[in-house]
Amino acid sequence: TISYQLRSTNSFYFCSNLYKIQNDCNSSIGEMCCYYQKDVYSKSDLYKFWGMEQINCNRGNYFYWNRINDEALAKLNFENSFPKEDKQFKSVDTSEIKLLVCGKETKAFKVTKTTNNNSTLHEILFYVTINNQSVIGHLSTENDVKTNNDIHPVIRQIIQLK
Repeated sequence: TISYQLRSTNSFYFCSNLYKIQNDCNSSIGEMCCYYQKDVYSKSDLYKFWGMEQINCNRGNYFYWNRINDEALAKLNFENSFPKEDKQFKSVDTSEIKLLVCGKETKAFKVTKTTNNNSTLHEILFYVTINNQSVIGHLSTENDVKTNNDIHPVIRQIIQLK
């Protein structure tokens, strides 16, 4: 398998649009310190992944997505991405929400997991087809996302609560 990694601290493409990364890694809080990364793999006959892409920002904001050529396979992967019963979690709560991805409304799921040592993980999972391209997305945050202001500004350029 041939693979390579691209990294950018100033911009990235999503939904055929170029998005800016407001990047201030020198601030005292470091909240605006983000980078884009794309891991590209040679074509797999089984999954046909284009590669995983991600935005990492300080303070626990992480957004990653996969583009998949086959829409049926993307939908199947999305449906199988939900947490199953797992002994490392004391509880897993899932609720359906509406999300805007590049301005297109899509169904998404908000997942809150509580570990056995009472740590809480917050995630939003979605699947969407935009410009004939299927995308499975995953947002992970330290805090519960109740409003759009709870989503990091760099990531909020792509996804917003409806």
